[in-house]
Formats: sequence, structure tokens, C-alpha cells
Amino acid sequence: MIVLRGVGTLGNQILSLKNELKSIPNVSSVSLGDFLPVPIDGAKRNGNPFWNEGRREVDMATQGQFWEIDQDYLATFGLQLTKGRNFDPKMATDSTAAIINQKLADDLGLKNPIGAKITNGNTWTVVGVVDNFIFESLKGKGYAGLCMVLRGYPSLLSIKVKPENLQETLNGINTVWNKFSPNQKSITAFWMRALLPFIKMLNGRKIYSAVLQSSPFLWLPLVFLDLPPM
Repeated sequence: MIVLRGVGTLGNQILSLKNELKSIPNVSSVSLGDFLPVPIDGAKRNGNPFWNEGRREVDMATQGQFWEIDQDYLATFGLQLTKGRNFDPKMATDSTAAIINQKLADDLGLKNPIGAKITNGNTWTVVGVVDNFIFESLKGKGYAGLCMVLRGYPSLLSIKVKPENLQETLNGINTVWNKFSPNQKSITAFWMRALLPFIKMLNGRKIYSAVLQSSPFLWLPLVFLDLPPM
């Protein structure tokens, strides 16, 4: 995964940048959003209380994360839908739709989450559920509840790339970036195969930042490649 910072300066050109990057050979997917599974510099977190609709004055709040993403986020970061569907920007109702993880569904007692309405001050209709994944340190308490909605004003752009012809792919990304922002440097990308074990499955759980507390590597600008099985 290659993360470009500072894309928010492009204003209304940001979607054109995304589309041109998607046309580069060996680019698998591109997503705009500041809420990344790996807490690198610039990635955001946003803790919120949640309730089932109509239960705010009755129940204790359920704590979880509230992330703003786009419709390509799940594919870019390899998150699997277990129920429902992905966001569709062409559907006007998706402006108030939410995709939650199984942890938040469980914490809210949602046995049939699709179509359920939840609130954090605003009311959202659940259209999808993703499998749980750990996006904080393994020294924490395990999974956290997560609610994702289709919106945001991002400063980060994530590019999922294939391992073939890596240098050519990086050159293509730089060429596109310089076309849109010739006076602003994008981040330097590093390929660290040593980190691959930490973004694979561990005891059936997808880990994005298991070594946050034990490794300085995650604080560097990174490339996570869409590599074949080792």
C-alpha cells in the first residue's frame, strides 16, 4: 500500500487524480480517506458513542470508532463483507448509510444488522457488515467497534499495487502526482517485506498494526504490496 499525503490541497481535482492513478498498470485499487487501518502519521481516529435508534435515553452508550471512507476502501484494504453490500455513491440514500464491523453489531445486540438504524447523534442505516480486524496494538483489548460512512474531506490517498514492475509503477504514480501537484512532493515509499507477517491472518484475525508498540517500522512511510502467498 502506497500512501500519498497532502492530496487535500488539490480541491476539486482530487477525484481526477484518483481516476488517473487507477489507470496505471499494476495499480489494483485507490481509496481516498484519512482513517487507515495502520496508524501511520496523518491517519485519524475518531471515537464515538453509539446507540440503537430510539434507545439513547435508555441504554448505556456503546463505544466505537467512526470513520469516513469512500466506496473503494474495502477493496483497497482487503476488508471482507460478511453481510449486506458496499457503498454506492449513485444511491442518494447512501449519504446516511453505514458499514459496521461485527464487533459493533454484537455490542449493540444486532442479530439482524442489515437495515438496522444506529445513532451517534446522527442516524445511520446499516447496509453492510465487515469481519473484525485489529487496527490498534495487540497490547490493547482486541477488537474495537467500528462504524464507517460514505463521506469525508481527505488529505490521504491509498494506492494498492501489485508486486510486478514495482519501479515502473512507482514512476507512473510520481508522474501522475507531478501532473496535479508539480510543486509538492509526495511521500517516499518503502517496500518492507519484513512487515508482511503482520498484515496476514493471525489466529483467523486480519492484523494491520500488530507491531505498533514493538517496531519503529510502522512510523516510516510504507508500501504494502499486494503480494502472492509466501
